[in-house]
Amino acid sequence: MLYLIFAIVSIVCFAVLALAAWRFFVLRPHGISVVMRTMNGPWRHGVISYSDELLKFYKLRSLSPRVDIQLVRNRTELVGRRQRRDDECSTLEDGLRILAIKSNAKEYEIAFDLRGETAFTSWLESAPTARAQRLDVRTAMKHLNQSH
Repeated sequence: MLYLIFAIVSIVCFAVLALAAWRFFVLRPHGISVVMRTMNGPWRHGVISYSDELLKFYKLRSLSPRVDIQLVRNRTELVGRRQRRDDECSTLEDGLRILAIKSNAKEYEIAFDLRGETAFTSWLESAPTARAQRLDVRTAMKHLNQSH
């Protein structure tokens, strides 16, 4: 019985260590370090990664392999920018700029360094317009054939 308990505890500890290692060694080097929060919520340190249509935020102090916050690019808009306030000095490093964004009717703030802010705004602004996304191949061919 004691061996069974030891085996179960060992497996659980190994799983926790594996998840922590995955977050630390896989996510951190391939993402951008940020501090993010839902509007007026607590600040959370983490890492974001971009794909063509999604921004994925992974909390630094989490063992879950799942994405903590996911933003769809064509449903996300930049609302404003600000500097950190005095009451945020203990949480946010000096020199970080805070971007207020809105995505799917939720509001967030993300604190970036200058390079991170540039990358984020470039990613956001390079999204195709909704009109360009609606154009399908059949419609494009019809317009092309009509112009000849």
